[in-house]
Amino acid sequence: MTAPNEGGFFMEKMAKKTEYKNQEVTSYDSGKATSKNLTSEFKHAFDYYAPIRNSWEEKEALIMCRLEDSVSKNSAKSQVFDPRLLTIISERMFRVMAQLPSGKVQTLTKKNMGKSMLMDLILSKYIIPNATSQHDILSKNRMVNFYSHVYGSMPVLVDWVIRDDYVGPDYYMIPPRDFIPQPNKYSINDCDYVFVSNRVSRGWLKTRAGWNGLDRLLDQTKGKGSLAKNTERQSYNESTWGSDFSEDSDNSKSVELITKYTPDRWTTFALDYPDIPALRDIENPHKNGKLPFGVKHSFPLLDRFWGLGEVEKGQSLQLAINSLINLYLDGVKYSIFPPLKVDLTGVVQSTIKIEPGAKWVMKRMDAVDTMNVSPQGMNTFQSTYQFMIAALLNQAGTTDTTTSDVTDPGLGKTPAAVNFLAGRQNARDAYDRFQQETFIEQVYDRFIDLVSTKQEKPIKLDLFEDEIGQIAKTHGDLVEILDEENATLLVEPKDIRDTKYKYKIDAGSTYKKDEQLEKAELEAKMAMLMQMPNAVEQIAQAGGVFLGNYFVDFGEMFKRSMISSGIQDWDKIVRPAEEKQAELQEVQMQQQQVQAEQDPMADPEIQAIMQEVANGQPPITPYGQ
Repeated sequence: MTAPNEGGFFMEKMAKKTEYKNQEVTSYDSGKATSKNLTSEFKHAFDYYAPIRNSWEEKEALIMCRLEDSVSKNSAKSQVFDPRLLTIISERMFRVMAQLPSGKVQTLTKKNMGKSMLMDLILSKYIIPNATSQHDILSKNRMVNFYSHVYGSMPVLVDWVIRDDYVGPDYYMIPPRDFIPQPNKYSINDCDYVFVSNRVSRGWLKTRAGWNGLDRLLDQTKGKGSLAKNTERQSYNESTWGSDFSEDSDNSKSVELITKYTPDRWTTFALDYPDIPALRDIENPHKNGKLPFGVKHSFPLLDRFWGLGEVEKGQSLQLAINSLINLYLDGVKYSIFPPLKVDLTGVVQSTIKIEPGAKWVMKRMDAVDTMNVSPQGMNTFQSTYQFMIAALLNQAGTTDTTTSDVTDPGLGKTPAAVNFLAGRQNARDAYDRFQQETFIEQVYDRFIDLVSTKQEKPIKLDLFEDEIGQIAKTHGDLVEILDEENATLLVEPKDIRDTKYKYKIDAGSTYKKDEQLEKAELEAKMAMLMQMPNAVEQIAQAGGVFLGNYFVDFGEMFKRSMISSGIQDWDKIVRPAEEKQAELQEVQMQQQQVQAEQDPMADPEIQAIMQEVANGQPPITPYGQ
């Protein structure tokens, strides 16, 4: 998809304002690669990934809880879906990506510590709240995690976007069918190029100033309906419910564009019009010599670009469970309404109706009899179902504790068994969390690199009081751009230029917290601190304990313990010290005022004058005499 500014992947509907910079467009008349050559290269890469792509539709049907396997569709009349696999990957997503990560932007040299704090504030207060193409960034991180388990890997494109309300970096999730990597490459880091497909409207194309062959493309597409998307690149949802691309007017008719991304150049051409020259060929606007993509894997594979996802691993078991349930339900129907053996010579055929209160006209009483069906399959349903559930949970490294240890010796309901299973689930979650954190670090590094090199206008950041205090105390070089009165920081592009940055995520910061476990850990650490020599005196004087080069804030630990304990209105129990000190000062002033009214000699000013007289110094009068 083509960006509204730098030529990336973001669709035109993401941009509320069409501000586009004219960029140098290299003509292909000079003997460089032609649109036909690019089309041929694209089709070769597209065909290379056909086998893995053809397996996706059934996986997509599974996450939409649709029965598309042959047994459920053709052998059973019942159409019930047990969404166990969907639940497994959904719950893992909620655990692993429960919240936005915490972390720090670091510079490669200590002399740029002020710049690292500036970039940290820009990332947390400017980029993350505004990087909302498609969805907010937390929802996108969760969707990336979810779909990586469906397709094995989930690609995104990081680019610079221009909107009415935001100019800066963002990332866009690319439908896997529209992402075609270089053949015979098994990692995005090894790819020399990647093709990305996008459908855009004719109206959007008319805003592309300076594009090659644009008039010819608009002429050839005028008055024509949109060419249907190749069925091999339609997802299950698209093929089932259709595309929502509007074609109410000629300008809204769609054209498919393909962009070839290399570390040095981005080239865009119209796939269905190979006789038209490449529409655009520009230098990589990021100017970093890298492909603008990030990829989150479920389980990376050595010899396949697309990883191994949870759906691929559990697909056969999920299909078997669905088939088993539907065959069993059909069997239940047969047991309630068994098939009948009817001798047509012994009945009046027109009177045979299967309904309550039906009256059959019989010539012989033995002409109708029920068919005896063996109940053996019905009797083994429960054990077979439990076995399949256990196998599915085993492959996912999780459990619901409903499977007995008789079905699977590794499962059970005892505390020891539950703790063992929780440990196994945590280990699997930890691996997925590592993949998610690696992906986030890649994306945030691209964000930081783009804003440090491409930002042209000042960024205004709103700060909290504690952040202002921290900047004033620890980063004196930033005070000159700090507006303490309005609680803002105005960052000029020059303030963050010419520095190499690296984002370091706090491991485990995206993971769902166990509040009871956190409370227990905090209380254990607080008890350990209290046992240290002079700890009570240090806490009374400084509010915490000095440990080497670190200071442990005891008050903050106590506050977090209160929060995790779930105590109602904890903030009325644990209050900021400044707030209480202000109350005490106000009470003291009121007491002094009351005392002064009762005893004028108790007024502090009068006492000061009397003290000066006692010391032999004349009092200073308002007239200086």
